[in-house]
Amino acid sequence: MRAWHSDAEFRVMNLLRSQGMNAYHEAGIVIGPGEIYDCDVGVLRDPPAPQVAYHPAREFELVVEVVSPDSRAADRVNKPAVYADAGIPEYWRVEEADDGEPVIYQHKLVHVAGGARYAEARVVLLSTLEKESL
Repeated sequence: MRAWHSDAEFRVMNLLRSQGMNAYHEAGIVIGPGEIYDCDVGVLRDPPAPQVAYHPAREFELVVEVVSPDSRAADRVNKPAVYADAGIPEYWRVEEADDGEPVIYQHKLVHVAGGARYAEARVVLLSTLEKESL
């Protein structure tokens, strides 16, 4: 467990919950048969059934990944491609700035010839989002 990663994850989850979203930490996403991903924070369209651990991708509004040194490739390239292909409308990637502040790269789903991908919509400090939500 890396303290920075855990703190950033919980700050993002708390921010989203403060906005009335159904945000959950370590949410399980069913992409397809036998293909399951766990994201750091997931926002479901509706409150989940308490006994269900994994949810179909179509039930997610937003997926958040907090980047660690050993997850850079997966969080920057692999997972966004999978989530976009699954049709999840929004993807946030959280990275650590030089001063330790979490920076959020917000991406929106766009449809292109041959499929879907994420386009960067905004880059913002987590602390700025927290102040905006007060």
